[in-house]
Amino acid sequence: MPQQRQGDKRGYVLVCEGPSCGKIHAGALPGSAQTLVSDCSWRTGPCLGMCPVGPNAIVRKEPIGDRTANQSIKPSDSILCGIADAEDLIRLVEQSLSADSPPRLLKGQATPDQFSR
Repeated sequence: MPQQRQGDKRGYVLVCEGPSCGKIHAGALPGSAQTLVSDCSWRTGPCLGMCPVGPNAIVRKEPIGDRTANQSIKPSDSILCGIADAEDLIRLVEQSLSADSPPRLLKGQATPDQFSR
């Protein structure tokens, strides 16, 4: 996937497609959200290492490069966990990008019984 230059998009989102998260959202999260929030760059990637509270994603204000499983999350990233559905993901992304100082952790609306174990 070609990288976009910084400034091309308002934000950059990586949605986890690790064994647990990918099974729960089956590709529906990034696909639905991308059509509604087109000023962000969306991609999926391997495990973010937060499986017990997934599905998970990260948001950055600069491009996200290729990832390998359990690669470090940057200190400036907003971490989204417990994403219930595409609308929840959109709300969390908007909340992260609208803040002058993005929050470190944003909790979605999924209930604990929806989290992968």
